[in-house]
Amino acid sequence: MHKRGQLNRNWVEQLFTLDFGKKQFTVFDTRSGGKRKVGHWQLDGRCTVALPNESDDYAEEQFCFTLTRGPQKLIMRADSDDQMKEWMNDIKECCDSAGTGGPAFLGLIGK
Repeated sequence: MHKRGQLNRNWVEQLFTLDFGKKQFTVFDTRSGGKRKVGHWQLDGRCTVALPNESDDYAEEQFCFTLTRGPQKLIMRADSDDQMKEWMNDIKECCDSAGTGGPAFLGLIGK
């Protein structure tokens, strides 16, 4: 999957993990072989996952979605519609879940 930077608006390929047990979404840098963590989000009832609004400057991009928690916004782009829907559903489920179990998802999205 690709992540769009807040300051530098380029799309960058990233490795993402979704841990249902910790209710955490973590982003790793692919340039380090996925070893360097560049950020994480605690997922809870305050998180929303959505498609872009028509007014968003990336709305024309295919397979984009956002993860928002308060003022923070993570903009992501999958490689396919199916992949986007799977990530969106899994993140929503993690936000709504009781948070039991271990890591459920490890994925590299984007080429």
